[in-house]
Amino acid sequence: MSEQYNPVAFNPRAFANEVSKRDPAFREAYDGMADEFASLKARILANPEARAEYDAQTPEFEFVRELIIARTCAGLT
Repeated sequence: MSEQYNPVAFNPRAFANEVSKRDPAFREAYDGMADEFASLKARILANPEARAEYDAQTPEFEFVRELIIARTCAGLT
């Protein structure tokens, strides 16, 4: 018997929004993490070298993201 990998589309923001409606503790923790990650990103991007690397990679990340979405959703239509 061969096992085949079948990816499942997952939207972490939609998941967090749904769970947040049912669980106030989750909502508080998730919202707190968002602030921490935003702060960390701002601090990292304040470094000119890190900012240049981020700016150079951003188009590639978007391209790869679009490919992953297309491949993941191809079997769902």
